[in-house]
Amino acid sequence: MIVWINGAFDAGKSTLAAGLHTALSQSVLAGPEDRSHRRRRTPDYEHAATAWLHTVAHVIDTSTLTPGQTLQAALAHLFHTST
Repeated sequence: MIVWINGAFDAGKSTLAAGLHTALSQSVLAGPEDRSHRRRRTPDYEHAATAWLHTVAHVIDTSTLTPGQTLQAALAHLFHTST
């Protein structure tokens, strides 16, 4: 399973990623923040978005949630969809 976290600057993406990584014991955390990495992977990201992201993604509106509530919402969705 791939969890792709996207959002505005300073929206809590890193906080959510760290929480998920802690909660999911065998998870791997990858942050493609390096510009050269992102540039090389752009076709892969575009393919993923076209192939499945736009049709199966789950959006969590975090505008009124605390970081802990955001983590709980993400975990609830992950465990709901994986069973």
